[in-house]
Amino acid sequence: MTSFSQIENDDTFSLISLNEELQEYGGADQERLQTVYTDLRELFIRHDYNGILLYLPKLTNISCLTPIIHLIIGCAMIRVGRSNSGFTELALAIRFAMSSEVQVKYLTVLAVMFVENNDKESFQGCLCEILDISRIHIESDESFELMKTGLLELEKKLFVKLDMVKNHPVTCKSFPDQIMELNRLKKYFDKETFSGKCQLIVNKIMGVEFLLEKWNKDGKPPKIDPLKYLLEAILAGGPEIAYAKLIGIQPMLNQYMRSLENTENGTTIPKSRSVSLFHKRSSDITAKTESSAQYIPTPTKIAIINSFICMLRCQYQDASLQLNQCVMDVKDETQLQLKLWMHYCQMKESTSTKKDLLNMIMNLEKVDKNCAMKYYIMAKVYQKLYYLDNSFKHRKRINGFFRIAPYKDYMELSIKSYITAITLSPTDDLYIPQMYEEIIALLVSSSVDIRIVTFFVLLRNYFANIAQYNYLHIPELLDDYTCPENATLIEDVNRQLNHSGGGEIEKIKEFYIVSAWINEYKKEHEMTPELTFYYATLFARQ
Repeated sequence: MTSFSQIENDDTFSLISLNEELQEYGGADQERLQTVYTDLRELFIRHDYNGILLYLPKLTNISCLTPIIHLIIGCAMIRVGRSNSGFTELALAIRFAMSSEVQVKYLTVLAVMFVENNDKESFQGCLCEILDISRIHIESDESFELMKTGLLELEKKLFVKLDMVKNHPVTCKSFPDQIMELNRLKKYFDKETFSGKCQLIVNKIMGVEFLLEKWNKDGKPPKIDPLKYLLEAILAGGPEIAYAKLIGIQPMLNQYMRSLENTENGTTIPKSRSVSLFHKRSSDITAKTESSAQYIPTPTKIAIINSFICMLRCQYQDASLQLNQCVMDVKDETQLQLKLWMHYCQMKESTSTKKDLLNMIMNLEKVDKNCAMKYYIMAKVYQKLYYLDNSFKHRKRINGFFRIAPYKDYMELSIKSYITAITLSPTDDLYIPQMYEEIIALLVSSSVDIRIVTFFVLLRNYFANIAQYNYLHIPELLDDYTCPENATLIEDVNRQLNHSGGGEIEKIKEFYIVSAWINEYKKEHEMTPELTFYYATLFARQ
């Protein structure tokens, strides 16, 4: 078996050689996998764990990674605080190891990682597992005794290491800190991507913090308007987590905004000459500038920012009322985005009646903006309507205007809205798997054919695996899926996959949901071999 003396603190993956691994694997991607392994190994040797995380998106189009690659990725993830994802990778490495000897080596690495996470019970469990495997596969008593001696030496080393790490736990960086690390590495993403949008928002808020600190220290008006930066961040329409740093700078921001309210010049536009050197009135120039970049008065900026902070503090009713007033004071793209934030707050309110929800849908449909945020809000509102209707045995009669036929099947409308939101989202959006979970919850609650549910569980897991290979990480968002609505669902899904045999598609009345997903997805993306396989496995004709 293995020699445990090989374990070193900073080179845990060196227990297996490249040739041993790839010769066993073979396959058409062998040369590419060898390149990947070499690249990841070099990064790991340099302790460049961020470099490994930034490398991961390149791997999403490789159908099958080798165990050694999973091992390196897992160790890197654990050492930057992404423990759940990292241990999942190590589990894959051990599960698909080619031999018991390789499994023992990987279990040894796993034990080291548990020690680094200050998990005494789990690391001792690994050693017990190594002992069990060795007992089965080692033929001579002498070899087994040698192995036990080595294992005891390893245990002693790991206990020493455990004492060293007890007061230095590895934690995952906060979302804003992950963005700041990207800036330090000079890695910038396109603002149309999820990562790029979050980077833009966090950087704007960091810029505001810098300007406010300078203003607080020098007592001089900032040369650049901090509120302009903040408004640009709000209008970017990113996830709430990207705005987390805004709460931290609120006291200083409130102080600055009060100073503007108390300053007469805070709401006035600087005077300018009525005629320019080129015989054009400055008002003409101002009008042209405002047509391309809308001027927003300082009081309106302050009102928008205050309402947004209310939203971040979960004061949704106050935020929606304030945003409703702000919407009247702006126009064009600014107005559309603020309307979406207003409807987002309304959707988050817990006291909405059916009439409120239906009003929300009608107002959302009037928002002339085709974006993921709009359809996500619509999906959540339809979902609330569906659950609200299901909670009453006898539906109460309401105003005839709200009994229009299109609003009858709220489950279908919610699922279709989620599908549109997913399709319009950037491919690196970390919240895509969560939207699939909402679809699954709706399907389970309405007792649809298990093949439909299985299809969306596969989609959820497929996009969760892609999201796991993003640099940005939100703890617990992409953990293994469990369905709170149905404790046995995963067992039912696995049973369906093990005994899948197609069947008559037309006989599944809910099949239109799968068709809707395929049609919508193909508008923006190509079907990958994996997605095609999922469909064929579950719905191929006999």
